[in-house]
Amino acid sequence: MRLKKILVLGFCSFMLLSQFIFAAGQKKDNYVEMSIEEFNSMDLYELYKKKKITLNDFYSGGVRLHRGDKEIKFDYSNLKDEKLYERIEHYSWEKDIVTCKVKGKMKSDDNYGKQYSFIVENIENLRSIEDVENARQTMLARIEKIKENAAKKIESIINESDRIGSEIAKGYIYHGYNDNSRNKKLFLNNALEKGNAYYIPSFKLDGIYAIYKNQDIFAGKEVQFVYVNFANQKLKAEYVDLDNKTDVIVTADNIVIGNIGYITSSKIYDFRNTENWIIRSNFDSDGLSYKKICEVEKELGIEQE
Repeated sequence: MRLKKILVLGFCSFMLLSQFIFAAGQKKDNYVEMSIEEFNSMDLYELYKKKKITLNDFYSGGVRLHRGDKEIKFDYSNLKDEKLYERIEHYSWEKDIVTCKVKGKMKSDDNYGKQYSFIVENIENLRSIEDVENARQTMLARIEKIKENAAKKIESIINESDRIGSEIAKGYIYHGYNDNSRNKKLFLNNALEKGNAYYIPSFKLDGIYAIYKNQDIFAGKEVQFVYVNFANQKLKAEYVDLDNKTDVIVTADNIVIGNIGYITSSKIYDFRNTENWIIRSNFDSDGLSYKKICEVEKELGIEQE
């Protein structure tokens, strides 16, 4: 009987000790969980007092986080990952913000005034470099489609302008939109040939003169006036109703025989600018935003994802 009691007491003691050990193993590590917004808005000293912090919804490399004349340096030296920033960073061309959870400790360095560091110990839910690359390739494919459609749109606008110009220039040898720079040069120098009709861009009328600002600062004249006439009064009145600015078709002796009805270069400017913007932009810069890409796709009639 006595042995039985001893065994029961021993078993109970073992179970109690096991509970203590388990409880000790489950002891909270005193990390304070907070959102990145809370972290960014909190006073530096208050952050420092928290010591151990888990940041939820983290999506930036955060090398330095400025607070007026103070800053928090994010220290990733404990993590051995050469492409860590690429995996953490949210790029402006991405549709969704892909977040992770960062766990670390606040540290203070008083050697050169009070400076604060966030020593990153662990990152959870971090996407792979393959995920980043797949997203990048998907967006690059969309950008290539934008380039193709912008070029087609520009071509269609030019073709439509030349269709109108060719109709006006029936019976003449027609020099269309793609020759407009040379056409304008011939026009300004009174060198239009008989039997030919020329597409003249951005025509502006002042009485009997066409006015052109000289873009060459070494030419000596800022504004150049060219005497013009119209094939008939009806055409002149029609032109005046267009607020004195359009692309026109001109023959020898500077006779305006018709107008396009708009400035073609203005129509294609946004699309040409779109092409240049896409080409110039650094793919990982803020300039190439997802919102802007969607706007351009919509403008070009591209079916969006």
